[in-house]
Amino acid sequence: MRASSLALCCAVLACGGDPPPPECAALPICRDEGLCSHDGEKCAATSDADCRERSEVCAKLGRCTARGGRCVADSDTDCQASSWCEIYGGCHASEGTCLALTDEDCKASSGCALYGWCSVNVEGECVKIGGS
Repeated sequence: MRASSLALCCAVLACGGDPPPPECAALPICRDEGLCSHDGEKCAATSDADCRERSEVCAKLGRCTARGGRCVADSDTDCQASSWCEIYGGCHASEGTCLALTDEDCKASSGCALYGWCSVNVEGECVKIGGS
């Protein structure tokens, strides 16, 4: 298989044609970022299935919706179902990512109990206030 792929690549390049598109679904960027489909130019998230079913970005970060070629957080429901909400308190969708909006978001997270990250800062992150 490897020799035939190399031969095809050499034949395409020797003829001046474009190489075949990458198998995006087999690359780490599919699992890690949801960039599982080829959009004609690059690996990208072209459907919600790229984000929800083919990658870890939905379950981990709440980024379950394909928009603009990448996976983004589009609803509080997706954020609330993610590990990011459970651990870091980022339970609300805002500008494509999951953020904490209130101290209550932080206090409900495991990060509060384990690390003292119980207050929200202006960037929507749960942080430890006072002390080290």
